[in-house]
Amino acid sequence: MKNKKSLRIISALMLGLILTSSGCTGTGDDSSKTSSAPESSVSSTVSESSAKESSETIESKTETSSKEEQSQSSQESSTEVSQISQTSESSKPKSNITPAVWEVTDENGNIIYMMGSIHAADADALVLPDYFETAYAKCDALAVECDITDSLSSLTNISALKNMLYTDGTTIKDHVPEEEYNNAVKLLTDAGVYTSLYDVYKPVMWTSLAEQAAITRAGLSYSYGVDTNLINRAKEEKKEVLEVESVEFQFNLLSSFSDELQALLFSEIAQEDYLDKAADSLNRLYVKWKTGAVTVDDIEEDYSGLTPEQLKLVEEYDNSLKNNRNAGMVLKAQEYLESGKKVMFVVGAAHFYGEKGILQLMQNNGCTLRQLTAEDAEPLESSTQVSQHPSEELTEPESSVKETDPAALRAA
Repeated sequence: MKNKKSLRIISALMLGLILTSSGCTGTGDDSSKTSSAPESSVSSTVSESSAKESSETIESKTETSSKEEQSQSSQESSTEVSQISQTSESSKPKSNITPAVWEVTDENGNIIYMMGSIHAADADALVLPDYFETAYAKCDALAVECDITDSLSSLTNISALKNMLYTDGTTIKDHVPEEEYNNAVKLLTDAGVYTSLYDVYKPVMWTSLAEQAAITRAGLSYSYGVDTNLINRAKEEKKEVLEVESVEFQFNLLSSFSDELQALLFSEIAQEDYLDKAADSLNRLYVKWKTGAVTVDDIEEDYSGLTPEQLKLVEEYDNSLKNNRNAGMVLKAQEYLESGKKVMFVVGAAHFYGEKGILQLMQNNGCTLRQLTAEDAEPLESSTQVSQHPSEELTEPESSVKETDPAALRAA
């Protein structure tokens, strides 16, 4: 039986770019954060100046936040990585996780490998199993949803961010019920990420911020994310990094949600038990990912109790976030196969399962899929199971790991 989940939490499995992990979490000073529903400090700016000026102000703040978060994320996992890299080759740690990895063979005998990513994880995800390492060593390139490590340095140039702003002089308080707004402000304030700057953003930004809070409530972090660490590792090893989508594509995808769908998603994060339920859902799914036990029932939501109008919005959500993108990802995978290039194809885990998931679509195209096991592992000349740069350039190791996500104490 399927569990009832938050639509927004499922999207945490679907997007390689999460807005808040890309530096969109405002830092602000203490005076800009409050547990009540304050007057927006920028609403007057929006009404009195052009949307361009408002966007530049917010993006400037974003750039500062991005640099700070990159530095903090590097410190967060430096201790574990330093300990691993300083041990002898013979004593390198073995992976204690067994995520699903598939060998995909087309009708011409061309092969690529696929693995579902978890975009935010814990230290367990830093060391991948030997059967993954054997497959990865055979690959010429790594394919990911988008190269988030490159986009962080140029986030302010992403024009799609402006599509998430109200440009008609209104703020989010003019578009959602007052009680929901107040609840959302309290949630983000308690998580340490609220600033009145966000009042000029549409609900899709708020739901992304709430997702970040749920991830940190679950004790997970983007700095341990599988795709992020694999990208850094591939670059270090001079392995080609291919983008299945792009950062701009994912920004535009979020901003393309209808006003009605954004309102539905916003109503979910305004629930008092949102964080607890979302964190529990994330942890349950992460545990299943680590053991290669994810099934379609873990991905598909229970929509019982929704009205016909809400079901139409759910269909919009599923088509935009999952079904259409799955089809596009399969086209890319087929392109890689036809090129004869060996590729490790790593996108969000939720894309793989179900009748419209990547696995079924690849089979429909005549491909043969085989899930790798421990017997597929071959002795490697040297252990490269952990990236030396788990987020960005590492700083000197500190005495303890720092959790740098906005809540004190996420899988994607």
